[in-house]
Amino acid sequence: MTCAPFLRIVAVLLFSCLGLIGVWAAAVEEPTPQPAKRLAIVMGNSNYQSARLPHLANADNDARRLSESLKRLNFDVLTGTDLSSDGFAQLFQQADAKLATASAVLIFYAGHGVQLQGENFLLPVDTPDAQNLEQLTARAIRLNDVIAKFASRERQTFIFLDACRNNPVGKGASVADGLAQVEVGENTFVAFATQPGNTTVDGAGDNSPFTTALLQNVEIPGLSISDMMIRVRNETETLTLGRQVPWDQSNLREQFYFTEQQVLDPA
Repeated sequence: MTCAPFLRIVAVLLFSCLGLIGVWAAAVEEPTPQPAKRLAIVMGNSNYQSARLPHLANADNDARRLSESLKRLNFDVLTGTDLSSDGFAQLFQQADAKLATASAVLIFYAGHGVQLQGENFLLPVDTPDAQNLEQLTARAIRLNDVIAKFASRERQTFIFLDACRNNPVGKGASVADGLAQVEVGENTFVAFATQPGNTTVDGAGDNSPFTTALLQNVEIPGLSISDMMIRVRNETETLTLGRQVPWDQSNLREQFYFTEQQVLDPA
């Protein structure tokens, strides 16, 4: 008779321990939600195979330097240089796998880009020696396709294009220099290295004038993207003696800061 209360106490303690173990096991097995990250896709094409597309000494430097800055700003950065058409596809596939946890997406491209019939194209390094529009765009990347793939109403998308070069197939009714304005998607910001229809220079230094100005301002604490672009525009215009005036189009739904701590800029 004296053992019964003791056995009941032991049984209660045993069931309690088993219950705690079950709760602990469930907590361990349940996957922890991944924190949202800001994703950056940074591309620079310098070494083109076609004789019609001049070598761009700074494009790959621009991509590498900006990648370093964005990593310091806690972006998850994917970097590609001298991308063929297959290289573009592989890089975009890697980025697509990260979109589910991305709170914002930044896309930067330095290299040859053209507008044809009012549509913009980014040129891979394996672009053929084009004699006509069809050959030029056969392996090119449509900018509108990139925007459609990565832009979303639910997150901010930023596209920076240092790609407004001379058109390699010459002038014509449907051919023009530089890049054309785009139809931005919802919550999207697009910045060009110069105004629509104008061309850019690669620059005599380690980086192009536009990327130089971008690098000088992107890490300033507490600077909104709107204020940053004003600085980038003014500094690029100064560096090019007025030849380039960066241009942007925006449909953002709220302000964006590259630095996560939005401290007022003392300047």
